[in-house]
Amino acid sequence: IGLFLHAAILMTTPILLAAIGGLINRIGGIVNIGLESMMLAGALVAVEVSAATGSVWLALIAAAAIGGLVGLAMTLIITRLNANEIIVGLGFSVAVAGLVRFLLKSAYGVSGTYNPPGAAPLPPIDIPFLDGVPVIGAVVSRQDPLTWLAWALVPLLAFALTRTRWGLRLRATGSAPA
Repeated sequence: IGLFLHAAILMTTPILLAAIGGLINRIGGIVNIGLESMMLAGALVAVEVSAATGSVWLALIAAAAIGGLVGLAMTLIITRLNANEIIVGLGFSVAVAGLVRFLLKSAYGVSGTYNPPGAAPLPPIDIPFLDGVPVIGAVVSRQDPLTWLAWALVPLLAFALTRTRWGLRLRATGSAPA
């Protein structure tokens, strides 16, 4: 059961990060269904940068940058062209998924999982005194920094949304934009 729980926590990380982003958008009054396109573009770029440089941290920066660029493009289309945010988000999700599939098939000859040689994984964080504890050690120890960050953001975001000026302003904006 320990390995199952470890894998479940690890696999929850991207979904949790997207859910946190979606929550912030939704509380601010925006329905962002294009989060998947940002994640998918970021994932492809992260794998490419990691394989090319061997640096996990450059890959994370590149993934955040490309995800931000996709988000910026969506925002510009919605705000400048007055497009419907649902349609734009859906369009970006379909377009980026198709583009990634096309690139994987045409450039690398693979479909589905792409794991190039030299791609560096995130380093796990060991907690030595918890390694021997049967279930807790498997869940807590040997998780990567991004997983720790994602789970730490849950209570931090709850606090920020309910107890800070920023959270109050975001909630007020989402309730009544005027």
